[in-house]
Order: sequence, then C-alpha cells, then structure tokens
Amino acid sequence: MLINLVGSARFHVHTSPGTLNRQTFMVLIRSYLSNPLIVCYFIRDSVRYRSRTDIISQILEAASGGATKTKIMYRAFLSYAQLKEYLNVLTINGLLDFNSSEQIFRTTEKGDKFLRLYSQIGEIAPPGLDESIPARRK
Repeated sequence: MLINLVGSARFHVHTSPGTLNRQTFMVLIRSYLSNPLIVCYFIRDSVRYRSRTDIISQILEAASGGATKTKIMYRAFLSYAQLKEYLNVLTINGLLDFNSSEQIFRTTEKGDKFLRLYSQIGEIAPPGLDESIPARRK
C-alpha cells in the first residue's frame, strides 16, 4: 500500500490487511502530524477484531522480558479492565509469573511454549485465512 502525504512525501506500508506492527504504527503516528485524514483512514481500514488467543500472545510477548501492568496494557492495546482479567487468568494458568516486590509480570516457560506454538500456527495458517473462507449459511 502506498500512502501519499502532504508535501508529496510518500512511504510504503509493508503489512498485510488486518495487521499493524509497531514500526508501521510509529510511522503512522509521526505522519499524522502531516495529514491526519489519510492516517486515520488507513488505521480504520487496517483494524480487525483480535481473538482471545491473539490478545494472550501480545500480553505474553510484552511480558517476556518483564513488564509492569502499564507497559503490558500499552503494548497489547488493552483497557485496564481487560488487562486485569487477562493477567489474572494467565497467572492462574501458569503462563505469567508476578513478582510482587518489583510489581513486574514475566512470561513463564509455559508461556514461552505457548508463544512458540502460536508462532508455528501462524506460519501454517497465516492471519486473514479465515476471512477468505466463505461463511456457512444456516
């Protein structure tokens, strides 16, 4: 996708429809100052609903080196209410570990295994595959 910006500046977006990686997001935020309408249109067009599995993987990735609730919340694009529920479930199920003295969450060995499996599934069945399959009629 090619996006034209004010002053004939251009940049290519190398993401497939329905995905928006951090680097692209940062370019879009910087470009927003030049032409907010184009950037808002692109973001609206690229947003897709995430599955619970997608959200869990983003949380585990955010906490892989250790992170506070706030960092996880911003990296996974979650509200505080959503974050609390996910952190509780992931901690109970052993995918995250919480260090109460440092107030930091870390991905456990089990969480790392989940991320590896999630990545392998993504290689076999890339994002957006389900969108290309027609829905069954009832």
